[in-house]
Amino acid sequence: VEKLLKDEATQEKGERARM
Repeated sequence: VEKLLKDEATQEKGERARM
């Protein structure tokens, strides 16, 4: 579960960085 949460946070950060 923790890994999934971390993956989601990383994906969000990546999307923000792309913007």
